[in-house]
Amino acid sequence: ASGQPGLSLQAFGHGSEFSWGATPITGMGGEYRMCWCAEGFSCSIVLEFRVDFGRLDLVGPAPLVQRRTCVSGQPCAFQ
Repeated sequence: ASGQPGLSLQAFGHGSEFSWGATPITGMGGEYRMCWCAEGFSCSIVLEFRVDFGRLDLVGPAPLVQRRTCVSGQPCAFQ
């Protein structure tokens, strides 16, 4: 869904590691359910993600309606 991390790349490290590659993870800071879809499914509908396997804590702005500007690679401070 929009604003959530979405599908990761295929897991590695015997299923203990995962990545979204170069795709930035964007969304409001908070707790997200991590669900698993078995091989052989299209993994394109919610019903195919039957197993919860963890929680992703995404640290970020909450709420998203903040007006801040930071430049990538430069220090950024908030008062």
